[in-house]
Amino acid sequence: MKTAAGEAWDKVDEMKANLEISRLRSEQEKVFADIGRLVYYMSTSAEELPTEGKTPRQALDDLLIDAEQFEQEIGNIARRAGKETP
Repeated sequence: MKTAAGEAWDKVDEMKANLEISRLRSEQEKVFADIGRLVYYMSTSAEELPTEGKTPRQALDDLLIDAEQFEQEIGNIARRAGKETP
C-alpha cells in the first residue's frame, strides 16, 4: 500500500512526463511544418529552396529523421511513465 506522499510523487512524475511529451510533440510539429514547407517549395519549383546547402532530398531525409527521433523520445518517456501514446 502506497503512502499519500508516494502517490503524490507518482503524480508529480506523471505530470513531468506529460509536460515533456507535450514539449516534444510541439517540437515535432515544427519539424512537420518544415517538411510541409520544403515539399511545397519543391513542388512549385522555387529557385531558392531553404535547404542550407543540401539537396532537397537530403534536407527532406534529415527532417524525416528528426521527426522519427522525436517520436522515439516520446515513446520512451511514455513507456517509462507506464502509459500509451495516442
